[in-house]
Amino acid sequence: MQIRREMIASSYLRGSTREREEMSRSQGVFIPARGNISNKKKASAKARKGSGKGGTLSGRNRRKEGAPGGESQPLHFVSEEGFDLYVGKNNYQNDQVTFHIADREDWWFHAKKIPGSHVILKSGGREVTDRAFEEAASLAAYYSSGRDQKKVEVDYLQQKNVKKPSGAKPGFVVYYTNYSMVAETDLTGLKQV
Repeated sequence: MQIRREMIASSYLRGSTREREEMSRSQGVFIPARGNISNKKKASAKARKGSGKGGTLSGRNRRKEGAPGGESQPLHFVSEEGFDLYVGKNNYQNDQVTFHIADREDWWFHAKKIPGSHVILKSGGREVTDRAFEEAASLAAYYSSGRDQKKVEVDYLQQKNVKKPSGAKPGFVVYYTNYSMVAETDLTGLKQV
């Protein structure tokens, strides 16, 4: 029995992938596949190159929306008083709005102790009104896992106090010197751009 397994294994490793699959099915013996490293490199390079249609990957290899290099963009709203508000819909967009769109003096909002979107209130050098703070907090409450609740507690602070630890996953931040407010999940009065 041992010799037969060794013969099956040696012929299995010599054949093509299709032959190995057929052989392992017909013999009822599981033999772990060993790939040819150069073939793996070629397949990897082919996947990176794409299908030749504009350099995009096809089928299940296509990048998900929001992944690095994806086409998805953060949501953009304008408050009643003309302040720009940006909302990240996923971890990559949260990083984008917090560390690329926001300036140090802009305001950052996030639902307290629950998963949710990062919201940036662009001050543009103007004095921010209480109404603009409430609208930004409502966006943070609405785009969080607390959306089903009538009111959600939201932390807010200036962007300069939001830090990303080195090596942290996208969307993960730490912050300090924050304020908190209770916001409704109602978005009336906001215009999406």
